[in-house]
Formats: sequence, structure tokens, C-alpha cells
Amino acid sequence: MPLKSIKVIFFIVVCCFSTSSFGKSKPYAFITSDIDHFWEAYDSLAYAQTYTDSVDVIQRLYIDRASAAFQDFIDKRALNAKRYVQVIHACPKFWQSIRANTNLIETLKPQIDSVFARLEKNIPGYKQPDVCFAIGCLNTGGTTTKNTLLIGSEIVLADYTTDKSELNDWLRSVMDSVPNVPGYIGHETVHTLQTGIPFWELPSLIRNKSLSLLNMSILEGVADFITVEFLDMNINDQIHSYGDAHYDSLCIALQQDIDAAPFALDNWLYNGSQTNGVPADLGYYMGYRFAKAYYDSSSNKKKAIRVMLKRGQYKKVAAASNCLQLH
Repeated sequence: MPLKSIKVIFFIVVCCFSTSSFGKSKPYAFITSDIDHFWEAYDSLAYAQTYTDSVDVIQRLYIDRASAAFQDFIDKRALNAKRYVQVIHACPKFWQSIRANTNLIETLKPQIDSVFARLEKNIPGYKQPDVCFAIGCLNTGGTTTKNTLLIGSEIVLADYTTDKSELNDWLRSVMDSVPNVPGYIGHETVHTLQTGIPFWELPSLIRNKSLSLLNMSILEGVADFITVEFLDMNINDQIHSYGDAHYDSLCIALQQDIDAAPFALDNWLYNGSQTNGVPADLGYYMGYRFAKAYYDSSSNKKKAIRVMLKRGQYKKVAAASNCLQLH
């Protein structure tokens, strides 16, 4: 059995027996209604006579009935009925095989409670987020609004029973052999706790709707590191063996890209569909290494976490690794 699967199974067992030792998480919204709406729309596609009918079915029965949280998901990931019809027809075996898992989300709440309780115990200034499980377009496992986790259930609930034969290499690599809900919940929760915007990056944020490559890599890497440190879970552990073996050359490549195009993310982040012979999303790995180096070298761990959660402190975090020449 893969090490990843063993870790997830161990976490589930621990959740069942030790949640009380961490206290109970604060009340939060646990939204799953969009899952039911998706499958109602999915079943109704069988009666659609044309492509236009199919788009109308998804629009009326799924998108138009979106919860407020899922509407945020739709807006953030530019989801629309045409995209849903496309991915549903492109991957029929996948959708048939993932359905049973998405209907079990309510049973996972004790694991989610345990994740929140562990993070609350270890992260200064912790604030309890809400959670919305919905079905995306096979393009994201999770994202956030200010205080809500938006989880792409079709990705995070994949397991060994899921037929991945119709999917691309990146999707197959990020789908675990057992559902990785705790890891995604942990990672996305950290994102809701990251605060502040470096004023010198505001013009680019307005223009490009993104912070710099280094800042974004550390944002993602910090989320991965905290999830590993306090939950022993990592949604991106599939890239760590490559990263560990090529770390020195990755430092050189990242330095070159930061110097040449400091706000271009395509070579390092969110690039699952456009890699050339290397794993996607290596910016997560580099950010993880920077965060780990900073945390490990800090004598005051609570203070280190506070610094790591501030978006404006990313250069301080990166400097601890001696990987880059920062300006």
C-alpha cells in the first residue's frame, strides 16, 4: 500500500479515537446541498435531446440553485454550464465511479472537526471557517473566500475505486487512492488565515489579479507546511520526491524566472495542463521548503507561524532557505 494511503488511513483512525483530546471545533456551516443538486442535474441529462438541452439542464438544476458559497466557487473558477456538459461527456466512467463517494460526505464530518481542532490548538489567531462541498469541473480541489472553504468534491473524494482512465496525467497524480479530505481541509483553512497584502505588489494585484511568483509560492507552501506539521497530511506530496532530487537546479530555475518575470506563475503554479516533462505545481514544493527552513530555524515557533501567515513577510520566509538571491 502506498505511503500516502497509509498516512490517510492512520489519520482517520486517530480521528475516531482522539478528537476529544483536542477539544471540539467551533460551530460552522457544513454545506453539501450542491452535491445533491449536481446529481439531480446529472441524472436529468439522460432526457436531454440536444447539446442545448444539456446546457439548460445543468444551468437550471445545478448552477441556478447554487448555495451562496457555491456561487462564490462558480465566480472564482469561472464555472459555467457549457464547461460542465463538456467534462461530463468527456469522462463518463469517471463520473459514474465517483458518485458513491460524493454521497458519503456527511460521514466525514468527524475527520473535519478533528482537523479544525488541531489547527485551532496550534495556530495563533485561528478563526473558524465554514465549509462548502460542491462538484467542480475537474479543475480544482479547493479554494477559499474570506471565511469559507470551497471544496471540489470530485477531486478530493477520489480513491482506488475511482476510474481515472479518462483523465490527464496531472489529475491522476493529484487524486489519492483514499479520499484526502483532511489534507485539503487543512490546506485551504490555512489560506483563510493568511492576511495582509504587501503594498509594493498592489499595482500588480490590481492589474494581474495575482501577487508575485515568490509570494504565491510561499502562500501555497506555507499552507502545505502547516498541514504537514500539524496534521501529517500533504495534498502535494506526489511532487516531493522530484523536488528533493532536483532542489538545487530548481533554486536556479526559480531565481531565473523571478528575475525575468516576477509575476508570471505559469512555470510553477496552477499549471497541471501545461507541464513539459516535470511535475506540475513545483512552486508549492519550493514554498514548502522555504517555510520549513524558516520554521525549523526559528526558536519561537508561535511567532514563526504568525510571520508565515503574513503575505507581506514572504521575503523573510524565503531568506531562511538560502535558495535565492533576494532583492
